[in-house]
Amino acid sequence: AVVNGFFKAPKHWNFDFVDELIKANRKYFPWWSGKSIEDPNAPAVITYELTPIAPLMSLKGPRAELCQRFGEVRCPVLAFTSKLSPEFQMDGSLQWFDEVSGPVEHIVLERSNHVATLDYDKEIIEARSIALALAVAKGERDPLRKDVVSS
Repeated sequence: AVVNGFFKAPKHWNFDFVDELIKANRKYFPWWSGKSIEDPNAPAVITYELTPIAPLMSLKGPRAELCQRFGEVRCPVLAFTSKLSPEFQMDGSLQWFDEVSGPVEHIVLERSNHVATLDYDKEIIEARSIALALAVAKGERDPLRKDVVSS
């Protein structure tokens, strides 16, 4: 199960600015600090105003390799995406699961933002994730529907 998995950057993004920051001996860069949860009753979420560059860059190679190997994923995949998350509208960056070989169920969370596990649709995430885990544990061959499902 993947909640708001952001594996592929949109084509128009250019990460060369990070290389420039490294050359300038910068250790951090400003990060988006907008709203990430819609539910006003959700617990407070720690957000970062600055992102450390070195850990971000350490993900570059493994992330690229992962994206090249999506076709090798044969297990059931449950992909949740939040309609209110800024990443939802990006040009194809969320469609990574189209490249997966195994069965995929995609659930669009209509009322949640990026931190969906604490937002309005958290019960949907919990219920569907548990159902998937139980189906796999019972050895059901195809615990996911192959069509795109919106909840």
